[in-house]
Amino acid sequence: PAVLQAIQQLKGMPDQPVDRLAALASDRRQMVRDKALYALGGLDADQGVPTLLGALEDERARVAIYALRAAVLE
Repeated sequence: PAVLQAIQQLKGMPDQPVDRLAALASDRRQMVRDKALYALGGLDADQGVPTLLGALEDERARVAIYALRAAVLE
């Protein structure tokens, strides 16, 4: 739970650390990975889109497609 809360806090920071969220998007723990992917989709200025596009090529695609949708709709 602490890691998931930290991901939410990283997403809300004014100068979002995209590299940290991108690293968590490849974490071995599925829940952490999924939460980081969703957080990348909600970043301003589409900063997380490159990582989400890369995630479409592996098992993370099921979450990345929804996170990309959120980024595109903004």
